[in-house]
Amino acid sequence: LFINNKGLYSKFFSIRYRTIASVFFFMEIIKVIVDGRGGTGKSTMLQSLIKGNFIDNTRITIGVNFFTKDYFLLDHEVRAQFWDLGGVCRFDFLRSNYYKGAHSCVLVGDLTRPNTFEELNYFISLAREVNLTSDQIILVANKTDLFDCRIVDPDYLRLIMEKYHLECLIETSARFRDNLEIVFELAILIGLRTKGKITEEEYQDHREFLERRIQSVHDELYNTRKIIRKCWNCSRPLYFSEFSSTNASLSKER
Repeated sequence: LFINNKGLYSKFFSIRYRTIASVFFFMEIIKVIVDGRGGTGKSTMLQSLIKGNFIDNTRITIGVNFFTKDYFLLDHEVRAQFWDLGGVCRFDFLRSNYYKGAHSCVLVGDLTRPNTFEELNYFISLAREVNLTSDQIILVANKTDLFDCRIVDPDYLRLIMEKYHLECLIETSARFRDNLEIVFELAILIGLRTKGKITEEEYQDHREFLERRIQSVHDELYNTRKIIRKCWNCSRPLYFSEFSSTNASLSKER
């Protein structure tokens, strides 16, 4: 800590080192693994969360991507480290190393591709090898905006939850950011509980608050999935959400 010959601080801290110290000594570091098979939208979700924009043609993740985001949650300053692992099988030999030291895990599946949920056993076993318990794993069913192409139904998701004894399932859309903030806020909340920084009562109270937010999003989405009419060009159903103000730049048939 910059001690001079007399054993005293030559300078207390420069601005630069105070900034570094604030991160390592005053902020809680929470490591969150974001994993799942390729093409489920992991990188797109994190890009949308961090940068606020949706990238439709995200490139395949080579190895691992690393994102950070600062939170202030339950009187704690938190720097979240999101480790976005490549979902292609050829990167599996690297995967177990990145799980070490994780405080929570977000596993992402694609609602239009059932096989992405069928392969969850591999990722859950990796999480449990590093002592992540079922209540530290969040299952995310992504791409709710593609509801006309959806194959995975809620009953199947419930069976998955029962099979692996998971406690948390959240349906999301990276395109419209539905429940996106909630997923990662819950991951941070789990991390704080894992590190013993919050009480069980604080954890349960805030989790109930997040679950109410999820329910309100679900109720709102239900109304946007109504079919208005068919396209006069290709005869496919057109939904209310395609004509909403949030989708103005995405619907060519509007």
